[in-house]
Amino acid sequence: GPPPRALDGALDGGSRVGPDEGDEAAAAGVQQFVKQDQTPRDARVEAYYTAAQRLIPDSALVLSNWASYLMEAADRKDAHRALTLFERAMECDPDDVLTMSKLAGCYEACGMLSTAREMHEAAVQAEPTSDFVLAAHARFLWQHHALDDELRARKAADDEARA
Repeated sequence: GPPPRALDGALDGGSRVGPDEGDEAAAAGVQQFVKQDQTPRDARVEAYYTAAQRLIPDSALVLSNWASYLMEAADRKDAHRALTLFERAMECDPDDVLTMSKLAGCYEACGMLSTAREMHEAAVQAEPTSDFVLAAHARFLWQHHALDDELRARKAADDEARA
């Protein structure tokens, strides 16, 4: 749905600006949020989510959506920053399996494959009928089948060493 009315004007001093609108007034209104390597679009989104988080600081939805933007739509993707937001969203709502699954994908993007595997498995266990969760886990397993082979080989070697 639409953002809370309190966010109207939070971005440009009066008119509501969405992340896909690109007029010069909007870009000028969020200049304070622009970082050295940030595009005007990313600056508008940053300003919007910063304002939303100030209004509802413990909103798992705001945090998860912001993290998803950083992972999927930002002009310069930022998986490490998204990881922090996803983890905070999980603190706010530990039962949100969609965020749990997205967090697993973020761990994967950051190269934390064993943590990603554990998070994917926890999401599947928590919601075994969710198409989103099952598809994300299947993609992970498919893309990292070599990891499975490596783990099996290590386990076999450990079992042999113990025998």
